[in-house]
Amino acid sequence: VRGTIGLYARTEDQADARWVSWFCVNPEARGQGVGKNLLDHLISVVRERGYRFLRLYTGSDENQARAQLLYQSRGLREVRRTRLPFSGYDKIIRELGPLH
Repeated sequence: VRGTIGLYARTEDQADARWVSWFCVNPEARGQGVGKNLLDHLISVVRERGYRFLRLYTGSDENQARAQLLYQSRGLREVRRTRLPFSGYDKIIRELGPLH
């Protein structure tokens, strides 16, 4: 397995949005476009199904730096940032849309 990605709905915005879940790329496959291809496919699926937004949670820790660059390159903009107590990191919500 080179990578995986999924979708889920949240009760508060299930009519017009889907959220990215279980997005990961095998370390041996990183830097080969796997994450970009997975995310692009997911964006197409969300658009085809008629949802207006694709959203995701991520973090500000250094392990997420490459992911942040990927999200930005695909148009997912930061819409909320919340400091996580005791960790020194932030929880970040990113959003792409409206898609149509």
